Amino acid sequence: MNLKLFSILILFILCSTLSAQISLGLNLEPFALSGDINSEGISPLGISASIGYQFDSTKYISLRAGFYSRNFDARQFAGTNYSLLGKYQFNNSLYVLTGLTLYNNDATSSMSGKITNRLVALIGLGLGAKPLSWLHIENIFFIPVANREFASVYYMGGFTQSYKISYLFKFSLGVEFEL
Repeated sequence: MNLKLFSILILFILCSTLSAQISLGLNLEPFALSGDINSEGISPLGISASIGYQFDSTKYISLRAGFYSRNFDARQFAGTNYSLLGKYQFNNSLYVLTGLTLYNNDATSSMSGKITNRLVALIGLGLGAKPLSWLHIENIFFIPVANREFASVYYMGGFTQSYKISYLFKFSLGVEFEL
């Protein structure tokens, strides 16, 4: 499957009419999370790589893959995310974003508890700006679609705590370059 996807990507790059419409990017994505968890259980920094395709002067689609980092402390919210975002450009610098994100929690268990991680689907709506042709700034508000629970922690002694997400607000600062 990955070989087929790679072959299609190479075909797009080699085709001169399509290559001017493909872009690659890197995004720094700090975020704010609201849910059943305190700030000590969150790693508030995300990083993602993106590949995008511009259909015409107003419509653009982007696939982003990234992660929310873990550090040495026990974190209940840390993992990978995969986003499919559509962009509608109002003018040369302002646009609206909408899309779907799959967040796969990948937190590690600690000595005091075992974590069961879950996959959460989120839909988002946001605004973005391109002050320079290669720089974008985005604010996206995500809410869960169905399942809000991203982790359950089973502590010694039989105590269980489930963590649910209410919303995620993401700020994205990114660079992207056309091929």
